[in-house]
Amino acid sequence: MAIPKTHPRKSPMVARILSYVIPGLGFFYTGDKIKGFVWMILGFLIIVFALSNTLGRVNGGVFAFRIQYFRIAIYLFYLAYSAEMAARDCLDYNTRLSLQEEIDYKKYLKDKGFRG
Repeated sequence: MAIPKTHPRKSPMVARILSYVIPGLGFFYTGDKIKGFVWMILGFLIIVFALSNTLGRVNGGVFAFRIQYFRIAIYLFYLAYSAEMAARDCLDYNTRLSLQEEIDYKKYLKDKGFRG
């Protein structure tokens, strides 16, 4: 058995930045494609909601202006939450990778006859 390989870690900061650019992209970076698609679709729906003026046209004027700001605030909160979740997913990925490498290394030592 060969010496177990170590794999490069993924940066939580890169995952955050990618999720700020396009929500869900940070999950693709960590290899979780299903979460990435879900967050992208949810982000698209929130953008459509944030940019639509259907609720504001009912009353018009200042009310429409305030509703628009509220919608944009919801989208910005969604962006921040998406970025944080992608960074946490990246940390989980790195932890799982470290644990798997430790298991592989212990198996390597056991095969070589070392006791630990």
